[in-house]
Amino acid sequence: MSAVTRSVATSVVTYGTSVKTIHQYLLDIFATTEGGLYDAYLPTLYQDSAGTTAVTTDEQPVGRWTDRSPNGFNLVQATAAARPTYRVDANGLPYVALLGTDDNMTSATGGGGSAGFFFCAAIRPTGGNGTIRRIFDDKGTNTGYRLNINTANELAFGASNGAAETLISSAATVAVGTSYVLAAWDDGTNLNVQINNGAVASIARPVVVAGTAGFTIGKVNGAAGGYLIADVYHMCYAKNTGLTASQRETEKRYAASKIGITL
Repeated sequence: MSAVTRSVATSVVTYGTSVKTIHQYLLDIFATTEGGLYDAYLPTLYQDSAGTTAVTTDEQPVGRWTDRSPNGFNLVQATAAARPTYRVDANGLPYVALLGTDDNMTSATGGGGSAGFFFCAAIRPTGGNGTIRRIFDDKGTNTGYRLNINTANELAFGASNGAAETLISSAATVAVGTSYVLAAWDDGTNLNVQINNGAVASIARPVVVAGTAGFTIGKVNGAAGGYLIADVYHMCYAKNTGLTASQRETEKRYAASKIGITL
């Protein structure tokens, strides 16, 4: 993995009690971690999957969402009708809207994680109450990880050992129209899920068999179904190196700042 260089944008961000540049934040998270970082930040968004036509204004399609980390886990959607939409909310905060009918994005690389997996998203569900809505998925046949909102509107995190899946769900639920920071991680002992700064729900992890080489955001990996209906303000993904508890807290508070809530 390449080191983050000084060419990374140096604008200052504030989250919790910390003030850091984007460059410092990237160093914190990715100095020893293979993963991806996604903000609804215009210089990282393109209307086409090849990255030739930039997104420049509200309501344009997003065909490529460039990874801000040095790992290049870029998300793309080659099918025009399945591209999400760039939007800006009433508070001036940008997001990528997945409309649920077929919107989704995939990365050809970056899947196949193991112990140390971490995923965090700042999202506002906008529909699909009582249905399965897939957020992250690198599952193959009884392999890999998935994170979704389930039919009980809980945050559910699953990992498979080659024969069966182990699944943990949050005690709390998510509601349509409410903003959240949703997190899931495999710490090598347990699978864990958390909504905002609520209670962490945990279950003993299986011996995870790595999933597919790439991963999907917004639907079931490799198949139709489980479409996410949500506004996505930010995502952070660590494949397998893991984050410390302090780094996870830093990331969650940064995510909260992107969606305009306080943890």
